[in-house]
Amino acid sequence: DKASNIQLLRCINCVVHAFEKSCLLPKPYQLRQDPPPSMAIASIGLRSSIEQAAQHLWDLDANRATPNQDYSINVQDSKKPYHKYDAAEDPLFDRVDRYLFQRPTYKSFVALLDNYCAATGKAEYMSNTERHEIQTFLTNIMQTPCMQFCHKYCVANAENAKERIPTSASGFAKLLKTI
Repeated sequence: DKASNIQLLRCINCVVHAFEKSCLLPKPYQLRQDPPPSMAIASIGLRSSIEQAAQHLWDLDANRATPNQDYSINVQDSKKPYHKYDAAEDPLFDRVDRYLFQRPTYKSFVALLDNYCAATGKAEYMSNTERHEIQTFLTNIMQTPCMQFCHKYCVANAENAKERIPTSASGFAKLLKTI
């Protein structure tokens, strides 16, 4: 009967999805190309180099959220920087695809949001869970082409020993953690 077959297929789909989520890990991305010499600070200057690098990062970012596909916004009444209030009656985001937050980089970033005390002058306590969330986020972003390119760009353009950038990805992640 058709209804039974549909229920069976839904059950199978749930089991397969649960198996994929718990047992299969995505293959880490490996950026195999160095930044082109045309982006070197020494040859074209800092401003041009950063502009080219930023455009290259944009081009590499296949993980970014796509407007009107992954989310839609409602800008409502405009707010000027000198206004002390928000005139918007509705939320800025009309819709956000919930699967966007299942991507490892987004999921680990959202987990960081409650780790920090917004009040100034108050000491923060960092739990082991928060340390783990930071490490997970760094691990996830270091697997993206954007951060791998950023690392290689920084290594290629470090000019002296004071600005020493670790050549290993794990060393770069440790540097990011200290920053």
